[in-house]
Amino acid sequence: VQYSIDGGQTWRTLLVDWPQTSAVIDLTELPGSTQALFRVIAGDGVWIASDESDGDVSVPFKAPVASIVAPFSGAFLAEDQNLLLRGEAWDPETPSPPDAAFQWRSDRDGALGEGRSLLLSSLSTGMHIITLTVTDDQGLSGSASITLYVGEPPQRLYLPLVGGRR
Repeated sequence: VQYSIDGGQTWRTLLVDWPQTSAVIDLTELPGSTQALFRVIAGDGVWIASDESDGDVSVPFKAPVASIVAPFSGAFLAEDQNLLLRGEAWDPETPSPPDAAFQWRSDRDGALGEGRSLLLSSLSTGMHIITLTVTDDQGLSGSASITLYVGEPPQRLYLPLVGGRR
């Protein structure tokens, strides 16, 4: 079984040596397309036959899956410390999204910039939720977030639990 996203110009093999006469293909694993085709090639050891879908098939486009590689969530930074943000994205329709597809934002400071990597010289003091949003060519977006602290770490006070008397 083969799959084409470009109307049959190129093909991707999905199944080889499949022993049954039918197969279930999970469309969530395939790149989206408005001109997709499926082709089946079958043989018995002597004869080979093939057939492909009679017309274009629409397979839903997928949103990118974004991830923040650095820093790790929960990181602490000094107020004057530079911060390097690094992100990645997986998108079946756009294997290598351009830097402009990567947008960084802080819930505290607003828009931070764009790119797979972004070097910041300062963030305001306090807790930040940093969000990376990646938008693909179809306008679909995926995002990932981390929490980081700038300045003094928050103080924590631990108190023992005391049981009441009966």
